[in-house]
Amino acid sequence: MNLEKRAAKVPGVFVAAYEHAGKASAAGVDVASRYEKRQREQHQKTEGAAAAREQNPAMSQYSAGEMTRRGAAVGMPRIQCGLVDLDEAANKKKPSVDDLIAECLERKLAVPMTRNDTVRRSGTDSNGAKITKAYFVALLRADNSGKRYLKLKSDEAAKAAAWEGDDDAVASDDAPHIEL
Repeated sequence: MNLEKRAAKVPGVFVAAYEHAGKASAAGVDVASRYEKRQREQHQKTEGAAAAREQNPAMSQYSAGEMTRRGAAVGMPRIQCGLVDLDEAANKKKPSVDDLIAECLERKLAVPMTRNDTVRRSGTDSNGAKITKAYFVALLRADNSGKRYLKLKSDEAAKAAAWEGDDDAVASDDAPHIEL
């Protein structure tokens, strides 16, 4: 604003500045015009790429209607927090042996104890079975009726209900049944 006031005092400078800005805009060399031109070109490239994809004969199966129909046919299972895959637990780094022991204690399973009333982590139990990570996995699998997935009771995230009524969810007749 001050620049305009000073330019107004000098005859012709103010008018010349505006004329120059108008000419630059008309020529498309000012910043705003270059930005708008770049936006138009990017939009045209995007539209052109979409049109080229639609012309590809393999793309007919990916039409919007077909993808919507296929998406509605797939029933996504909800996996709750605190699930452990017992098939992979013995071979993976997580869950740790401490996590498995905490789960056994939470479920009040008979775990081998030392004389100091701590859980025995190595050696053999009273039946002569070797105590390893797989030992605690086997205890949890036996308590879980031999199922592959185990919902942790000791996990704080599993105790907190993310949505009300998750455990009481009823499967619809349309959705495929997925056994865990």
